[in-house]
Amino acid sequence: MFEIYVPELGAQKQICGGGSYSLVKLFGGQEVESTGFALGFDRLMNAIEELTDKEELPSHLDVYVAPISKDVSAKAFEITQLLRKNGFKTDVDLNGKKFKKLMNYADKIKVEKMVIIGANDLAEGKVTVKDMVSGDQEAVDIENIINYLKEE
Repeated sequence: MFEIYVPELGAQKQICGGGSYSLVKLFGGQEVESTGFALGFDRLMNAIEELTDKEELPSHLDVYVAPISKDVSAKAFEITQLLRKNGFKTDVDLNGKKFKKLMNYADKIKVEKMVIIGANDLAEGKVTVKDMVSGDQEAVDIENIINYLKEE
């Protein structure tokens, strides 16, 4: 018999166990030796979390595009494609989330720049670019958005 422990897990430290068994005979069969083991996947995942550094990874995106309402979604998709064609790792909200949820998601994924698309700004040919680190935001001409983001 064997067991594998991860002492850092305390009372739930066993992640694997096994050994040699003769179970067939218990159920009326012939004497057959066998070997088996079981692995506790949940405990293994707990061990990985416990033993790895908690270092935060950078965002997988450069820019998150947030349309404030459904009527600006088409323009948001167009701007997303423009950013992608110019080398920015970009994603856009496809679910029509409320603005607060968009902000929370951008914080969660740790994106540095958020392009906010609103009807009033679009009427003036602009979008709002928010720096998610500093909290600063600025209205930027859509025609100048690539240069603006490259300068940042």
